[in-house]
Amino acid sequence: MESGQLRKLNLCYAGIQSLYWAGFAAIWAFLSVLLLYRGFSNSQIGTVSALALLMPLAVQPVLASLADRDRRFTSRRLAMALTGLLLLCAVGLWCSAGSMAVTAALYVLVGISLTATAPFHSSMAMELQQHGVALNYGLSRGLGSACYAASVLVLGVVVERYAPTAVLPVFAGEMLLLLLLTVAVELLVHGGLLGVIVLARLCAVLAIGVVIQILFIVIHKSNLLEKRALICVPPGTSLTLIVV
Repeated sequence: MESGQLRKLNLCYAGIQSLYWAGFAAIWAFLSVLLLYRGFSNSQIGTVSALALLMPLAVQPVLASLADRDRRFTSRRLAMALTGLLLLCAVGLWCSAGSMAVTAALYVLVGISLTATAPFHSSMAMELQQHGVALNYGLSRGLGSACYAASVLVLGVVVERYAPTAVLPVFAGEMLLLLLLTVAVELLVHGGLLGVIVLARLCAVLAIGVVIQILFIVIHKSNLLEKRALICVPPGTSLTLIVV
């Protein structure tokens, strides 16, 4: 591999590790704060956290087996798929403030996807090194840990000044950049027509996901408006529409 391409690959992989761990800090370090802000009890938060951390024990072996059986499901592509799912969940969490059930389900899905993604990032590096690519895994992983610490420090100040929900757009933005960098690695490794096909498929999946999210938001808002009735008050006073 040419030195220029190797440098780009190392930069992209360092960015992947940095954004992943910064995103992990944004959504997981502030889990209790955010869910308490949205009305969850301590026991409910414990249940959500337990499900999010236990379910990957069943999901991860299935994904690993899929990657071993079918060469189309490489570590990079599975990482892309999981990151795309994280991005959609981030948007859903951002827009689902009125439903505790949806918030809980999305948080569990985020926990499953985050836990399942990390091994594929490591496997991605090992695969490239086995093919003779001098990828600096140690430096990239160290930057990831540093970004986790920096993210917790900065977002702690942001949450204290504004609101816990401020972490959601940050997490969504980090997942979007992470997805783009993972695609960039795929293009650098393969390039050509195959890279374009992978990118086209990814865009199609994201477009479908965005449409589903928009439909969900519209339906959810419509249901809220239907459930909130006008309060009839004695004659001579005005009507008040309560919308939460």
